[in-house]
Amino acid sequence: MTYSLLREIDYLLAPRGCAGCLQPDCVLCHTCQQQLDRWVERDFPSSLICLGALFSCARYQGPVRHAILTWKDHGDREVTQYFASALARLILRTLRVTGVSPDNPLVLIPAPSSRSSLRERGWYPMRELCTQLAALLSSYGFHVHVCCALHQKRGSHKSVTGSVRQRQSKSRTYQINRRQLQFLFGAQALCSPSLSLSSSSPSSPSSGSSSQSLLRSPFVMVIDDICTTGSTVVGCIRSLRQAGVPVHAAFTLASVSG
Repeated sequence: MTYSLLREIDYLLAPRGCAGCLQPDCVLCHTCQQQLDRWVERDFPSSLICLGALFSCARYQGPVRHAILTWKDHGDREVTQYFASALARLILRTLRVTGVSPDNPLVLIPAPSSRSSLRERGWYPMRELCTQLAALLSSYGFHVHVCCALHQKRGSHKSVTGSVRQRQSKSRTYQINRRQLQFLFGAQALCSPSLSLSSSSPSSPSSGSSSQSLLRSPFVMVIDDICTTGSTVVGCIRSLRQAGVPVHAAFTLASVSG
């Protein structure tokens, strides 16, 4: 039986409510949608990420927390479009403030899920979110590419034990899909781990092997659902930098603090 048919049967047995507050007969009510526009900014070292900050749509609490858990852990895929819209508003605002124009291609790199999570859920929430987000950003004239370049190493799991300081110090490294990176960024993504941030900034043309790549002067973003200690995002950024791909910005749906 297809997913859509199963959802129809589920609605007949138990009509759906808002993913955030359970208000009947809606996917995400207007009040809960407004909660996703309470933007949060967390400082990150500028040596790690170009803009020196991680941007989130909201704090991870109340209806926002409930909606994300319902979406991610209970397969409420209808909420994806609302999350994509919220992220699009935040990203467009950030691009406008930083002076990034549609001349600069955008690359969305979703944070990876563990193999066990993918098996349990039966889908990859972040990839689906980035796909819908790319479609929204494209409607504003940007050329957007989704690049699932990161994969969790076998046997690695998100750290949920220990103090915040301990978890921050345990940022993970991820396996790299070198074929996707080479297609988008050319040979420099495979042989230049020390590629500087300035050499790939969106305001200046790329140099070196850019003629061999699909994109020139791309604006690279890491996208995740929740930022708790920041170790996942830091691990993603460091893994990409080691592969020669600097990250310009990072965005999440929600942040535990900030």
